[in-house]
Amino acid sequence: MTSQTQFIRDVHDALVHLYDLPYLSSHRLVEAVVVRRHAEAPGRALRRLLLDVIQDLKPPAESPHDSVAAARYQFLHLRYVQGKSIEEMAKQLNLSERQLYRRQRDALEAVATTLVRQLHLPSDNIGIAPGQFTPPRSDSSDGASLESDVDRIGMAHTSPPVNLLEVLAGIEGTIVPFCQTAGCEIRVQTEHAVLLVTVDRVALRQALLALLMFAIDTAHSGTILIDVGKVEDQARISVTMPTVTKGNLPSIDDSNLAVCRRLIDLQGGQVHLEHDNLLKAVIVLPSFQQRTVLVVDDNADSRHLFTRCLEARGYHVLTADSGEQALRVALCERPDAILLDVMLPSSDGYEVLQALASDSNFGWIPVIVCTVLKQRDLALALGATEFVAKPFTQGEILDALDRCWECLDSRRLCWREGDA
Repeated sequence: MTSQTQFIRDVHDALVHLYDLPYLSSHRLVEAVVVRRHAEAPGRALRRLLLDVIQDLKPPAESPHDSVAAARYQFLHLRYVQGKSIEEMAKQLNLSERQLYRRQRDALEAVATTLVRQLHLPSDNIGIAPGQFTPPRSDSSDGASLESDVDRIGMAHTSPPVNLLEVLAGIEGTIVPFCQTAGCEIRVQTEHAVLLVTVDRVALRQALLALLMFAIDTAHSGTILIDVGKVEDQARISVTMPTVTKGNLPSIDDSNLAVCRRLIDLQGGQVHLEHDNLLKAVIVLPSFQQRTVLVVDDNADSRHLFTRCLEARGYHVLTADSGEQALRVALCERPDAILLDVMLPSSDGYEVLQALASDSNFGWIPVIVCTVLKQRDLALALGATEFVAKPFTQGEILDALDRCWECLDSRRLCWREGDA
């Protein structure tokens, strides 16, 4: 029996080695492929099948260029057919690595699902569940293996808001025995009882552990001071190490420091070193700002699905089951974004969208139209900020909201200037 995670890992591994025929010839997927394409050599048969599946996932020419299917096919072609790295794709497409890893999950799930269907594999043994897998990058070197593991953790879906002080308290308990052996003491000072940050808890914990290991190796002995504070909308963690001479600065290539930097970078933060008489490592993280999302859908199951998905990511969720109720809630609560179905009783979603867009009280609020209707262009023409087709994945909704937050301040400014 093959688990869903292992099967998708196998698919990813084969795609990464798409042009390495000797490697593909002994791949785990070959057995199923050879039965289907017995006339071809095993490696060549597997490669041809994977290329065919990618081509099968290419959307029709008349499909919107920015549809989910188009984004999926673009990712597969650039990443696996052309062999571009995530970093190269991020620069070419002007997207964040986090967005690309979400696309990678979606793309691999689509390929795996297609293979299960085409090869008549037992789907009950290989369940493909969206959003449960973040594939590593494959490389045979130890350095690349470390980078893959770091990226796998760092690119994980952001967990609900994390209390930075609780994470630090847990880390203290983990590292104290080692500190005692090394002759170091760790002291945490802060004016906050709770400081929430929007990062993955495991990624944050591993980054801070790596940084403290770097600090202990650098300090050798003495007190390592951790100061936790908040500056505007960012959390700041300063780790100050006992005095070191300028000629004895630690290497910026230290593996623990490199791991810390990579994990924090993938979570949207920054790490830098400061040195005067003391050496200080500073981590800056996005602090949590709870946003409110209004879900407008007459289907109770859909509202429950949206609510569960969004609350798990720290959003405050309001719901409405009709257009009239949506407008009342929007006026009273002023949500940060609205997820709007089109097929509503009494007044449809487009009437609600037009009413929102024409009212200066909440015309700046980004609206994501979610519907089974293939009417993306119409929704955008009527003022929708984003369009997500049903059925959707959790990643698609989160990506759409991320894009809304990126343009939210500019939308508010435009509406203020328009009022003036």
